[in-house]
Amino acid sequence: MEFEINGNSYRSGKLDAFAQFHVARRLAPVQAALFKAGAAAQGQPEQVAGGAAMAGLAEAIAGMPEADCDFVLMKCLGVVQRKQDSGWSNIAAAGGKALTFSDIDMLAMLQITQRVIEENLGGFFGESADPSPSPPSPTA
Repeated sequence: MEFEINGNSYRSGKLDAFAQFHVARRLAPVQAALFKAGAAAQGQPEQVAGGAAMAGLAEAIAGMPEADCDFVLMKCLGVVQRKQDSGWSNIAAAGGKALTFSDIDMLAMLQITQRVIEENLGGFFGESADPSPSPPSPTA
């Protein structure tokens, strides 16, 4: 999937099945907050939706242990490339402990991570995974 953040073009790759499993496992405790952030963003203008989703994502990861947060960020950022004049370059350094572009700030890093999560775990964290009870449907 290709997307743009802060005027830069990015493309995300696919997390392998084990990485998807381990990212989902670490995100499971914050699944409700992630779902509510996505639901709040639906139907909103893109800038408002992005802000609502980012606020929910930031709130969700604030409660995660640091090791889990680092794992999720680096696994997600590890499958992303940024378009350069000469082609595409990885945004995470080999070994996954640093970004290769100094202009990627915290907000951009979280937006990129969110895109990778949506692309790779959308079905797992989709509407069907909402842990909150649904209101009864009206009968006709």
